[in-house]
Amino acid sequence: MAKRNRAAATIGALKRSSPALDADEALRSVREHVEDNFERQVPLAEAADVAGFERTYFSHYFHKKTGVTYVRWLNALRISRSISFLRNREMSISEVAEQVGYRDLRTFERNFKRFLGCTPSSFRRGLRS
Repeated sequence: MAKRNRAAATIGALKRSSPALDADEALRSVREHVEDNFERQVPLAEAADVAGFERTYFSHYFHKKTGVTYVRWLNALRISRSISFLRNREMSISEVAEQVGYRDLRTFERNFKRFLGCTPSSFRRGLRS
């Protein structure tokens, strides 16, 4: 049950930042760009270019407007998206990681555990219960 509460908290954090992303045109364009390029890395510098800001300014601006850093928001978005992919048992965990933009399985597993308190494989096993 604790795993699902953490998942809900992660998704809740994304929802709380969503109004700021929708209300601000620069941030909305970043969100759309990330969603269009979800299967690959979208580094801070690229997001700043999309928003039309210098990298350092964008980092501060994003955090001020959303309450989370760009990297934390991006990782939370990837992890929340991975949950739906993990429900598809035909996909391996490596494939899920790639689908949500992680090149390295270990990084995906580490971030998944950081956000949800369990590994992707243990989360998937818990879905059977």
